[in-house]
Amino acid sequence: KNPFPQFVAKNVGIRRARGNWLLVTNADVLLSFELLQWLAKDKAQGGPDSSRYYRADRHDLASTPSSDQIQKTSYDSFSHRNIDNVKTMSTTGAGYLIESLDLNFDDFGNYTMTPWGHLKLMIDSQGDNSSSERYWKTVTGFAGGEAPASIPHPAFGQPSDIKELHTHADGDFILMTADAAAQVRGYSEDPKPILIDSQLSAQLAAAGFKQHVILPPLAVFHQFHGQQRMAQRVSAAVDINVQQFIDKIDSMMQTGVYKHENGESWGFATSKMQM
Repeated sequence: KNPFPQFVAKNVGIRRARGNWLLVTNADVLLSFELLQWLAKDKAQGGPDSSRYYRADRHDLASTPSSDQIQKTSYDSFSHRNIDNVKTMSTTGAGYLIESLDLNFDDFGNYTMTPWGHLKLMIDSQGDNSSSERYWKTVTGFAGGEAPASIPHPAFGQPSDIKELHTHADGDFILMTADAAAQVRGYSEDPKPILIDSQLSAQLAAAGFKQHVILPPLAVFHQFHGQQRMAQRVSAAVDINVQQFIDKIDSMMQTGVYKHENGESWGFATSKMQM
């Protein structure tokens, strides 16, 4: 693996971006066609609102699409039929849609859930694609297909606790304005990049930006590949005190005073980069 920390690399791009909006994602992520269409809209057309930042559930695929399938005409269909699990919350995203329809999570497969609502829904393959397709039709058929593009989370007010935010698979999709990213100085450039993506969400919330979670069919699909579980990655990191991290973030959110983790030259602002 490249020893250059990914969040520092993302900051290099953030500092040099020229648009008003920034979408930070990863190379193994596919965006649904409907999400791409929404990103192209302005606020007056129902597109992104600059007072918000946006998060998304992550749909992990059971297999990797071929190069021929990564086209609009086929990769969406491939993704809908090959969902292995969904990283969402019971209070927002796909989890909220399922509960709003008075359905049970175990109608679609096994699931695990933290006490604060982070939900991992494992889609029961049953040897075919029927459960994945049924899940997709359920969450995209909400309210006759007229669900809003996104919903606020939490529904009312500003959060005072990181557990009130959707930070599940945070590193795979965060949409914010360039001004918002500059205000909080991007991702922490801590040399131990664990939980840093969640910290950015908390800093944006503490700075007064409202978290919104996009809803299917606007979706993020994560291509299949082997990877460590988050618990393994945290335990493998040296000198990571998770509770100390949570306490620091919660204090910032409760006071609304966020601490700049980076200096003014964050993102190697004074260095010349070959483009």
